[in-house]
Amino acid sequence: MIGLLFGPTGAGKTEIMMRLIAKFGLLYITPVITRPLRAGEGDKESVSAEEFARRLGRDEFVFVNDLFGSKYGTPRGVFWEGTQAPTVTHLLDFPLEEIDKLTPFRDAICAVVIVPPSWSVLQERLIGSKRADRMAEARKQFEIYSSLSRSSNSLISSDRVVVNSDLDEATQAVAKIFIGQGSGG
Repeated sequence: MIGLLFGPTGAGKTEIMMRLIAKFGLLYITPVITRPLRAGEGDKESVSAEEFARRLGRDEFVFVNDLFGSKYGTPRGVFWEGTQAPTVTHLLDFPLEEIDKLTPFRDAICAVVIVPPSWSVLQERLIGSKRADRMAEARKQFEIYSSLSRSSNSLISSDRVVVNSDLDEATQAVAKIFIGQGSGG
């Protein structure tokens, strides 16, 4: 089963995933991207646009998303491997804008939304992580993600929205959902 994290840039998705990987031995589905890695960002594989196109031509990606002017590819093999497990074994960070792509896999996905406690906290996080250039897009994402507690989307239920005001508490809440329940849909 795939543990899927949604949330705006700066919500803490990557840090929560890295903590879950360290504590529970889960596997991260490493996206292949066409932008350079940021300092300290080792959770993605950066390739040239040409190499990305070659891999796309070989049908190596189950999903391709365009975000912030770059392409992100989800490797097909490791994604399929994760969909076959009865409990959460693989983690994936995925953009909400592309959620419809996941509908065919709803029974193999346990989705959680991570949101910061407020817009001002998210602004501080973006500035602190040198991603202030994403402020306008993050504002739109924040509004969308913050409204998900009222969502009727089949992949996201309101009891799977975690407010990340404290990283330890947010990680525990996500672990309870992914490890404690291990149920899909």
